[in-house]
Amino acid sequence: MTSGPSGALLMKQLRALCDGGVVGGLADGALLDRFLARRNTSAEAAFGALVERHGAMVFRVCRAILRDSHDAEDASQAVFLVLARRAEAIRNRDSVASWLFGVACRVAARAKVDAARRRERERRGAELAAQTVSENRGQSEACNRLYEELERLPEAYRAVIVLCDLEGLTHEQAAHQLRGSVRTVQRRLEQGRQRLRRRLSPQITSLASGLPIAPEAISAACVETTARAAVRFVTNPGTLAAGSVPASVVTLAEGVLKTMALNTLKLTAIACFSAGIVAGGLVTQVRSAAGPPPAASPLRAEIDLGPRVVAALAPAEKEKEKAKETVRELTHDDGKPAGKKSIAGSGHAVRFEAPGDGWLLTSIRLHGSRYGYPKPPNEDFTVYLCDENFQQIAAFPFPYSTFKRGPEDWVRMALKPTKVPAKFIVCVGFDPAATKGVYVSHDGQKKKDGDNSSSFTGLPGDTSQPFTQGNWLIRVRLEPPKKADAAG
Repeated sequence: MTSGPSGALLMKQLRALCDGGVVGGLADGALLDRFLARRNTSAEAAFGALVERHGAMVFRVCRAILRDSHDAEDASQAVFLVLARRAEAIRNRDSVASWLFGVACRVAARAKVDAARRRERERRGAELAAQTVSENRGQSEACNRLYEELERLPEAYRAVIVLCDLEGLTHEQAAHQLRGSVRTVQRRLEQGRQRLRRRLSPQITSLASGLPIAPEAISAACVETTARAAVRFVTNPGTLAAGSVPASVVTLAEGVLKTMALNTLKLTAIACFSAGIVAGGLVTQVRSAAGPPPAASPLRAEIDLGPRVVAALAPAEKEKEKAKETVRELTHDDGKPAGKKSIAGSGHAVRFEAPGDGWLLTSIRLHGSRYGYPKPPNEDFTVYLCDENFQQIAAFPFPYSTFKRGPEDWVRMALKPTKVPAKFIVCVGFDPAATKGVYVSHDGQKKKDGDNSSSFTGLPGDTSQPFTQGNWLIRVRLEPPKKADAAG
């Protein structure tokens, strides 16, 4: 139940409002900036506004995973302690709710493991009680499965679903939070829901649909306690022992922070290694026009050609072996831009074939340029790796600032090395609008309707349309298994 604020709390909030201005109407990014800029009462009020805005959603996620309200309260506080420590590292500040959702899933999962190690569940003897537990467990498991799939969605879809379906915001409110249009929110919401329905069984969808949008608002006392603890957790962690939050909450938050830091270090190491390879010129690029290395002649395996013939063939065999170990850049375009396109509600996709088994996608090159406002939007676009059926294998977000305004040019994007199947698709989705987007160049090799074109439009899991005006100037860089193993 929501309780009214005490006199001391009310006076404290009034002082904060007079000192720093009204915080309740500020966007998430502005609240984070205020929290980071001033470690005092104004910072506490700003963080309290974030807790009040998103605390109910965080608690609901934690309770669904932990199935215990007391454990969920502790986990929720730990989530906001993690936010306080990682506030500067959040790249997309317009989507704090989506970020909190992901952290809540990780914190609750860790808390569940800790709770299982700490105590055994009590067995309830009553048959009716057991039946109730079984029903609740089925709904909780359905909710867990839903959250797992929601966490796998691209950020653009996850953000609107968290705001509209978990926090209960209207389309207009979500658009304001994300600094986008209502039409974009509606389209992403519908597409995101369709993806979830395709990935979830009808039974899980039915159980999850019976869940309430969000629990009742958290109390003002809880908001005050969590906000005060967050400031102390950043400025003077030792004072938390004074009793504002349990020690177990601090331990839980510290454990999740260590895991997040290790994951960041791994990604940084991979990026630095890839950059070192490019800068040092340790590898060379070979156009795929040469095609995969020709297969060895069966005669070599069946006939003794004699030492002289073998010696004469030796240089050619060495060249073949060398070619097998060479980094490949695959392309279908002729390198001559003949036009450019920005496609709303869709993506730019190209089909490729790997030269062999075990090859890794390490980067892509795209010829294009950004348009819209001079300052790039504070959001990401996504590079997708998909199988030949256009089902997502991996997604790689990049900031819009990757592309510059002006004439189209080649832009390279380094990816986490990912194994590709024999036939695969690379798709880039920019979610363009009138005020922002990226023009992607294409060559002039036009295709007729019905031709088997390697370039098309669409997004993973959705319908696609052939692109008949030419080939997208999108190229992929593959490294062979041996080089990838050495890099690891």
